[in-house]
Amino acid sequence: MSLINLDMYDITIFQKLFQFIEDQEFNYTIELYDEISPYPFIKIDDKSLFIHLIEPDLVHKEWHASSSSIIEVGKHLHPNKVIHLWSDTFEFRTEACLSRIAASLGKSKVIYGRKVKVAKITKPELDDFLSINHTGKITNAKIKYGLFLNNALIGVASFSGKRKMTKTNIGHESYEMIRYCNKNGITIMGGLSKVLKQFVIDYSPDDIMTYTENDWSFGDSFSQIGFKKIVNNHSVIFIWNQTTKSRKLLPYNQTINDLKEDEIILYNSGSSKFIFNFNSINV
Repeated sequence: MSLINLDMYDITIFQKLFQFIEDQEFNYTIELYDEISPYPFIKIDDKSLFIHLIEPDLVHKEWHASSSSIIEVGKHLHPNKVIHLWSDTFEFRTEACLSRIAASLGKSKVIYGRKVKVAKITKPELDDFLSINHTGKITNAKIKYGLFLNNALIGVASFSGKRKMTKTNIGHESYEMIRYCNKNGITIMGGLSKVLKQFVIDYSPDDIMTYTENDWSFGDSFSQIGFKKIVNNHSVIFIWNQTTKSRKLLPYNQTINDLKEDEIILYNSGSSKFIFNFNSINV
């Protein structure tokens, strides 16, 4: 490990992050762990947190060529929490990224779940909210809920439709929680459990499953309310374009041999699958 100077790296795209951390008066250092990553880390000792600043570059093609590279980072720094912050995500979802980091640092405004109401919302309401407050892309969803404080939408949750499982001769109805998201700068304490309780009342599921992004989280918020982690999923493969400074999913019909001169393959750190079983008969 070595301490580094910011001048050694072009990480100006993350300048708002440094400003946020300084405004919150956290002590931090910028460090480089050559043995596990070519990219620098923000280390915040008070919170046992490392923020891995990944602005991909063609010169680091070999490091990105295997999913084990980014997965080993988390193992090496365990039990500290590691956020893998990709430059394109931060550029296009800056406020949402800062909000998630603020929550990790305990700097969100806390609103207690007992003060909010849960009600169905429309797809446009869901999509508009996620486009501002979530770090991922907008996804399709069959069932959509909002969490409201004094008629203001401050959180959303979305679910798939019912899926018939064939684990046993008895019908097993499973649903997926696709998104759960609070408004930027806010943490709804007990909001996740409150919206799940309403969902159970409305749909009587045998189980609810969900996925969490390992780039951001260990999935603690789901574990704390009774979800069981059942598997780590493989890393997702992306193509990084050095000209546009952005990623896209590797199309199914494209191979590494089809890459352009300004493109390289990237892997994220995968996801974790969690499940909550309500019907023990069908487990």
